[in-house]
Amino acid sequence: AMATEAPPPRGEGEAPEDGEPEPEPVFTLTLSVKSVTPLVQPPTVPEEPEEGAEPPVEVTPPQPAVCHVAFPGESDPIESSSPVEPEADGSYFFNLERTFERVPGVDLLNQLVNEPLVVTIKVGDMELARCEVDLFPFTKGALRVGSALIETEENDDANASETRKDPSGEATEDEEDRNHHSKRHEFLPLVPIPFPVASPEGEENPEEPLPINPLLPAASIDVSITASFAFVAVDDAARGRVLTVIPHEIQNTPPSLSAFEDVNAYPFTWGFGVPLPGGIPNAVVEGGRLARRPVGDTGTSGNEGDEETRMETYITWRVDSSEFEDPDQTPNQVSKKFWLPANSVDQLREQLKGRGKTLGVEVARFPQTDPTTTPDPVFQNYHATSDVSLNELTDPGSVACAPQRAFLKAPLYGHKSCLPKPPEPPDGAKAFGDEPAVPPGSVAWAAATEPARVTFTLLMSESLLPPWAPPPPTETTVAELLPTREVVVKHEDPPEVVAAREFRAEVTRAATSLAEEFASMFTGVPADTEPNASSTRRKKLVFELNRSGKYHDMKERLKDAAGLIVKSRFFQKSTIAPDDANEIDAKYDDLYVHLVEEMHKALAGFGIGEDRTSAETDEVDAHEKLVKLASRQKQKALADEYEINSLFLDAEKWHQERLLLTEKQDSLVWCDYGGFLARRGRFGASEEAFKEALVVDGTCVNALNALTALMLRDEEFSRAEVYGQAVVTNVSPGDDVAWSLLACTYAHLERDMEQTNCAFKARSITATAMTNLMGASPRLRMSREEQEKTESELARLVGPPAHVKAALLCLDLSLHKEALVMLSLGLHDPDTHHDAGGLRDDERLVLKLCAARSALIESSFERDKFQQTQTHDDELTETQKTSTDVAFGHCMAALSIDSTDPRPFELLGDLHLVDRRHGEAEEAYAHAMAVSGTFGKPPASLKLFLSLGNVLLKNEKCADARATFAAGCEMIPGCASTWIGYGVSLLREGDLDSAESALAEANALDSSNANAWGWLCVVSLSAKRIDDAERAVASAFKNGLRDPDLLSEIAQLFLENGGWKHSEASARRSLKFGGGIDTRLCLGRASRERGDPDGAAVELKFALALALDYSSKQSPSYENNVEKNVEACIPLLLAELALAYDELGDSRKAEECRRDLRVMEREQ
Repeated sequence: AMATEAPPPRGEGEAPEDGEPEPEPVFTLTLSVKSVTPLVQPPTVPEEPEEGAEPPVEVTPPQPAVCHVAFPGESDPIESSSPVEPEADGSYFFNLERTFERVPGVDLLNQLVNEPLVVTIKVGDMELARCEVDLFPFTKGALRVGSALIETEENDDANASETRKDPSGEATEDEEDRNHHSKRHEFLPLVPIPFPVASPEGEENPEEPLPINPLLPAASIDVSITASFAFVAVDDAARGRVLTVIPHEIQNTPPSLSAFEDVNAYPFTWGFGVPLPGGIPNAVVEGGRLARRPVGDTGTSGNEGDEETRMETYITWRVDSSEFEDPDQTPNQVSKKFWLPANSVDQLREQLKGRGKTLGVEVARFPQTDPTTTPDPVFQNYHATSDVSLNELTDPGSVACAPQRAFLKAPLYGHKSCLPKPPEPPDGAKAFGDEPAVPPGSVAWAAATEPARVTFTLLMSESLLPPWAPPPPTETTVAELLPTREVVVKHEDPPEVVAAREFRAEVTRAATSLAEEFASMFTGVPADTEPNASSTRRKKLVFELNRSGKYHDMKERLKDAAGLIVKSRFFQKSTIAPDDANEIDAKYDDLYVHLVEEMHKALAGFGIGEDRTSAETDEVDAHEKLVKLASRQKQKALADEYEINSLFLDAEKWHQERLLLTEKQDSLVWCDYGGFLARRGRFGASEEAFKEALVVDGTCVNALNALTALMLRDEEFSRAEVYGQAVVTNVSPGDDVAWSLLACTYAHLERDMEQTNCAFKARSITATAMTNLMGASPRLRMSREEQEKTESELARLVGPPAHVKAALLCLDLSLHKEALVMLSLGLHDPDTHHDAGGLRDDERLVLKLCAARSALIESSFERDKFQQTQTHDDELTETQKTSTDVAFGHCMAALSIDSTDPRPFELLGDLHLVDRRHGEAEEAYAHAMAVSGTFGKPPASLKLFLSLGNVLLKNEKCADARATFAAGCEMIPGCASTWIGYGVSLLREGDLDSAESALAEANALDSSNANAWGWLCVVSLSAKRIDDAERAVASAFKNGLRDPDLLSEIAQLFLENGGWKHSEASARRSLKFGGGIDTRLCLGRASRERGDPDGAAVELKFALALALDYSSKQSPSYENNVEKNVEACIPLLLAELALAYDELGDSRKAEECRRDLRVMEREQ
């Protein structure tokens, strides 16, 4: 850089001479410092003193001023050639101009954004004012920086209208130019340079006051710098950014640094680097130093009672202000700015934006003396990297990012460093303090007691993405997507009802009128001594009514109302002839009875005050509401209980009962029903249920969110947008789940900007809730374990992130694919450990559980599809087994994260149960039960109690099953299923009385539970009480018993006790719902005993074919009906079939059966 005149520019068409290299373009910068407004208050001329008064203080005239300019790239400041005398008003005119040449490029722009132009005004021997000019506008394509050109009218400024004139009274040419100049420029303000404020040493109360800078607040300067042409291209000016890197400190240093005593004498400095894309120089900030500070807690020294403050060693980029003459003017933090062209900004945005993307920052140690040329034998000891997620910079409108989990690690092999590397040391060179080198692939930071981490802040001059904006409104409304309903026309009451109501009203008015007039005759209570007191009063009233004519008036008053009853009740329906005297008398009697009844209805509430009636009505209404609420809750509990037991028809029945109880006018009940239908895979019916919820209540958030998720499944993305926007714009703008669903919707619509904005809004809502929960408490220094524990507790109170909540909603609706899409909206990779800048263990655990549950739902759907279509086995297992294996993998990953959480064990038990590995399922459920409710984990659920108890019964561990169900009865006393399991366990142990008591308790809790009736039938049959068993099985059938194993056991017991009819009915019902070969054998026996050998032969032949087919493994169609002892059933079937043929008289077929039976016996 040179402060010389710019060479003449090359002509536009002039080319370089042959052999002359193409010269680099040169920028010409012109610095101009024109004038300064008055700096200090002008002195006032004192008046002549009176005689005898003290002479006035001599006024010091304004002194000449000098202008100093510190320009970026210039080693010496630029100074005006000579001191400038002030004008009459105290202003100065410097007319300082300099021209500089600079080579364009990134280095020049980095220099301009880091070093401002500083102008200092020195008046006499005193530095009075300073002006700093930020040269950042040059990076945006500006040609001039500094004083702004403005267009002003001559009368806009009163001072500008006063023309400076010479003594002759005429304005000079130079003064006119100065006035014209002041009119067209907006000066830059001057900042006063503070004077020393400390008292001289040894003087506590100086006699003279300390000097104060007399600079006027309105003092300003005309300074500008003009470029010959723009420093940057148009695209770089529009989309370029300035990145400010501010490293703070490195925490948790290794012992090799902590053991150094005098940190101020440590001969090394530290550098922090950020790689920048686009082929520009990397961002490197030096100036880190070793420092020490108190930890805060105290520790004991060797002598008892002697306490000393514990200190910790760390590396800081904070400036030590004690090294400077003016500590107040010293910047507190080392920072550096770097200009990024447009292509680097685009690459940086793509490098940071996306799931799990990180940027590798680096730290290293350098010698303080000549760091680039002085070798360091152990440079690799402290050269470390950290892969940091800077996703905050990719948030809409965000310009700052301050990662807190930048943990240091050794660079990977072949890593390209962004920091300068010192030269290689000579052979045999020793490191400072004879520090040994660490093994290759390791760093000294690994020896720290806690993971070492670096904290820093990155600032962008402008955000990488535009500021947040709500998504554009949709053209369609929610009302247009809902089913239309006919307007309910309120029909008028029939004439009979209207006439009766009018009659009762007239009776009430007449009674009121009579009561007001004759109330004085009936004051008090009749004395008991008076004979027939009540009768006497009544006769007296009748006499007065007849004597005064009131009775006649009352009849006349009621005549019209009675006439309406006659017309509406008899004339329109009458079919009798007028001369039928008997029929007419009967009609009169009917009319009389009806009028008396209506009169009694009207007089029933007569005399009761309106206030009392209203209060009683409110009390009754409140009681009815409580009863209905309790009924709805009870029915909801029953629906959930049946769903857990896979009795889906009964569960749906209770959901429908809830709808009827609320007259289909409760949106939450509709939502519960819609969620149940979705879990059953009936998504069309589920959509209709949620729409009914919106018809009842258009602001139901649950229904809107559920419909958004269902529309995503159906790939109706436009409708999903309508439902999602209805939540965030009209109903609940703070619903983070709705924002996450909208983000997923826009991702499918490939609208990246709206997707980014919605995802950011969802994250910000969760962050705001976290901030509100934490309050304004100061941030304390905590260990890593304490910090993770605190964050986990706050997350438990606030809830999981928004995209996880949306995934859980999708899983509750059995939308497994959509749940995985929601999980993919997260910014962090769930497989990245917390120490590597990833998620906490509790966050990773939830994600793994969601992924496992999604795979389990997919596997169950594939299994249901197989059972409906009877697909070949090879076609089934590829998809179903893949989903099951994926779920197993996620469960194992969840257990590796936290083996004290019951949820992964319970999910693992479900997976084993799907594959009929009952032993492994029992072990998993037992582990889940053991850790439930411990270490702050959730307690055991009803599903866990039932699953563990049932699998224990399946494994014939009746005592353990009894204990499990007993614990369930104690924790959930109102659940019938736990009492049924408890009763079945007692039944298997042979305690019939206790089993019957437990089943009776279950029956009392839920009299519609068909399983309770079925097991009561088993108990009665085991106790040889056939009549009780028949009544129980009738109730079981009435309530829809569909358990094939229980029905088969009932059929066997009835067969053993001679109840052929009930045995046959139970066996047929069992086969209807999936009974096996043994059930069909029982049906054949029951049919033969009832005298139906033809039906018995048909059933037995079919059962025999199934048994032979299953035993030969020729058909996989019955793989899901695992038969016990199928081989043992074949001889029984042959023997029973031979008896059936004997009764039919077909000896040939009977003999064939016996011959096959003998062959089987010989083979065995």
